[in-house]
Amino acid sequence: MVKLSYEPYKEIVVKEYIYYPKPETLASVLAAYVSTGHPGVLLWAEGVVFLPVPLPPETEELVNQFLEGKLYWSSVAFTSMPVYQSSIRVYGVEIPVIDINFNSNMKDAAVWLKSRIPERS
Repeated sequence: MVKLSYEPYKEIVVKEYIYYPKPETLASVLAAYVSTGHPGVLLWAEGVVFLPVPLPPETEELVNQFLEGKLYWSSVAFTSMPVYQSSIRVYGVEIPVIDINFNSNMKDAAVWLKSRIPERS
C-alpha cells in the first residue's frame, strides 16, 4: 500500500494587497474577466471576501520554496463582507462567492486581510 503524508503550507507570502470599499466593487473587477468567458469566483471567510492571485512556481527557486511549504500570492484583492452571500451580481454578471471557512489556511489568510481593512473615519 502507498504511504500518504500531509504537509500543510508553512507560509503564504502576499506581495501586494488591494482593499476595495465594498463587495460589489471587488466583484466588478472580476466581472470584467468573467464576461470574456473566463471562470472566476470570490472566496469568503471570517467576514472577508477576497480574490487571491497565486504566483505559479515557474522557476527553480520558486519550486524549491513551494516544496518547502511557502506559497506566494502576487496579489490579493479583498473587502469586508460581514454576512456571507452565495453570489454578487454586477453588470448583469453573477459572481459566485465560495464559503471557505473550512480551510484553515484560507481562514487564516482572511483573518490577516481583515486586520488590514482601513478603519472608517
